[in-house]
Amino acid sequence: MQAGKLRHRLTFEEAVEVVDPAGTGQRIKTWNDVGTRWGSVDPLTGKELLAAQQVKSQVSHRITIRNRPPSTTRPAAQLRIVRRIAGQPARVYHLTAALDWESRGTESTIFAEEKVGATP
Repeated sequence: MQAGKLRHRLTFEEAVEVVDPAGTGQRIKTWNDVGTRWGSVDPLTGKELLAAQQVKSQVSHRITIRNRPPSTTRPAAQLRIVRRIAGQPARVYHLTAALDWESRGTESTIFAEEKVGATP
């Protein structure tokens, strides 16, 4: 793997449920940073769905990082990746699968789905 291809700074986050600080007792999902990695983000497919008279866009991506995802104790489905670029809205990728091709932990390929218009 060439280091020059890993040009995107990616933040891995995990979902945590906390009790609403407003005192309502409801549980709220929040996202905590687990780590950051440099990686490459390549779009694979895109589609738009018309559901309940609202357009919802989904884009599939292949994300390659040099080493394993930061949280080895959490399944990929419980993690997400946030990519922040100065002057642009953050892009949020929900992980669907993580593969370690070389079985040595030197390179991981992650398949993720971007929810266009999602809030970080």
